[in-house]
Amino acid sequence: MPGRVSRRLRGPWRALLQRLFNRLERLRDDSLAIGHGDPLASRFAEFGAGSRIASPRVALINPASVAIGSDVEIRSGICIEAYAPRGQVVLRLGDRTVVGHNVRLVAVNGIHIGEDCGIGHGVTIADTIHDWTEVMDGVPASRASFVTGPPLRIESGAWIGNNCGLYRGITIGARAIVAPGSVVTRDVPPETMVSGNPARRVPYPRTLSEAGLEALGASRGDEGTGVER
Repeated sequence: MPGRVSRRLRGPWRALLQRLFNRLERLRDDSLAIGHGDPLASRFAEFGAGSRIASPRVALINPASVAIGSDVEIRSGICIEAYAPRGQVVLRLGDRTVVGHNVRLVAVNGIHIGEDCGIGHGVTIADTIHDWTEVMDGVPASRASFVTGPPLRIESGAWIGNNCGLYRGITIGARAIVAPGSVVTRDVPPETMVSGNPARRVPYPRTLSEAGLEALGASRGDEGTGVER
């Protein structure tokens, strides 16, 4: 009988402990997040009201060269690298933009992300690459020089799917869609959808079914942000 009672309690207790553990994790992460008015927020060139950078974070290099608008949500695992003189803004995120988990933003010459953009999980956005001609001449890849181009722009309302790569001086037009896993090497016009490596134009969806949302790396209920929870 005691063993039978113990087995009956084991399931409910396990679920209760799991909920408690999850709650403690959320409290820990909330306490380590950066919000408007926090001491860490003052290190940024701008940090708008209602904005939040979740914890844990991979890196925040030179936040004095980063400007974050209002009501911006940046989820855990973010890596921000701004290689510029302190106070020279080379990375700007517009109001109400949402950045997913494990995103890397590398700015040397300039990255501008507009308002109301959705940046999916695992995306890399860099305005520079290493000079592979030096590597061909024997320079170790880790020591190759940066090659910069014009500033990289993502215009307002654009939607970048999960695990995409955007590099060097391109412009993603307003309300454009970049499908998950794409590598973008040239400009994308407004209200255009691209997919693939290298990314090429595909039909632009005027409505999104549930299957379409899955294909773009979003989940039901996230139509407004383009980033799944």
